[in-house]
Amino acid sequence: MKTLIPFDDRIEAGIRLGEKLKSEDSPAPGTLVLGLVRGGAVIAKHLAETAGLEWDILLVRKIGAPRHSEYAVGAYAEFGELISNKYVLDELGLDQDWLELQQLKAAGECERLHRELRGSQPAPKLAGREIIICDDGMATGLTMFAAVEAVKRAGALSVTVAVPVLPPDALGNLKRRGIVHTYLACPAGFQAVGQFYRDFTPVTSRQVSELLTER
Repeated sequence: MKTLIPFDDRIEAGIRLGEKLKSEDSPAPGTLVLGLVRGGAVIAKHLAETAGLEWDILLVRKIGAPRHSEYAVGAYAEFGELISNKYVLDELGLDQDWLELQQLKAAGECERLHRELRGSQPAPKLAGREIIICDDGMATGLTMFAAVEAVKRAGALSVTVAVPVLPPDALGNLKRRGIVHTYLACPAGFQAVGQFYRDFTPVTSRQVSELLTER
């Protein structure tokens, strides 16, 4: 059956991802679902509830180009993992000193978000666990790749990426990197994740914190 897009909202997308995971390859007991903050937290909650799994969040901050913050040149994930696009850095004339400064800023932002969203609760222990990382979609993939490397470095037994929608080039990058993945749609003409949702209202930190409290 052809996948229907756009999705109504992140709730529907998360449920449909959970149903697909259950039908294709039921995740092992103890598998932990991690949602990239902030939109991925909603996906994680509903994917996990549908598949009967635990869920939590993973803090990752995109590093944007100067004066064009939405143009990703890198990404930083908690646990200290940095992924960057060397080609773009060279193209924009951005050196290692600039990248290290952005990494420090991103690390500070992750620490602030940890306090804001988790309060005194620690980040989940990932060592020896099977992990599913999800978001509301992938565009360049840099944020997700930083998340995958961070989770591997934290000792995860295995890592699977689950997203509702992504462009063909991001799918190709997942395959080239050998990352296990599942998705609902990979349409041509992809411009932005939001174009595939009828409701793509930004998720707030308060909403994420409330979702975590409700578990």
